[in-house]
Amino acid sequence: LMEGIHKAAEETDTVGELVIRRRSAPHDVTSIDADGFLCFHPYRDDFARLELIAEEKAVVVVGGSLDNTPLHCVDSENYKGMRAAVRHLVDMGHERIAIVNGPLNSPNCMHRFQGYVAEMEASGLKTRDDHVFNAEMAATVGPVLDRLSHSIRNRHRPTAVIACGYYLALEVMTLLQQMDLRIPKDISLI
Repeated sequence: LMEGIHKAAEETDTVGELVIRRRSAPHDVTSIDADGFLCFHPYRDDFARLELIAEEKAVVVVGGSLDNTPLHCVDSENYKGMRAAVRHLVDMGHERIAIVNGPLNSPNCMHRFQGYVAEMEASGLKTRDDHVFNAEMAATVGPVLDRLSHSIRNRHRPTAVIACGYYLALEVMTLLQQMDLRIPKDISLI
């Protein structure tokens, strides 16, 4: 993604400069003298501030979107993708499907969770609290994995896990291997 941004900036006819600065929240971007901003994975709470900034400068959100926002957003089909993932597992015969997700304040995580709930309901399956693992911060992945580990040891353990992101999937895969569970023979993982 960053390589593509650099390449596009170099190919433009406009004389200018591409400056990449890491900021944790949109409220501190107003001090930057720029014509526009690319904002990666903002939280839902950040959209209102970004909309205000967009009244004066160009703002593009990458990796996040909300309905009815005037912002230009480039995002994945998180809701539809999650529904497809759940449907795939249901078609394979799974009925107890766990989700390991990030914080619901992230639009991507919220949309994935909504897709999970919608497809579970559409398939006539219950969304079990002991199979839902939404981390409130990346730093809380450890406790989430501890809860998942406990759930997997339970009699009504999930037969499949959907990890909402590459790094979460690696963490879940490592946990399952440490528990001597074989993927996909003992438990499925998306």
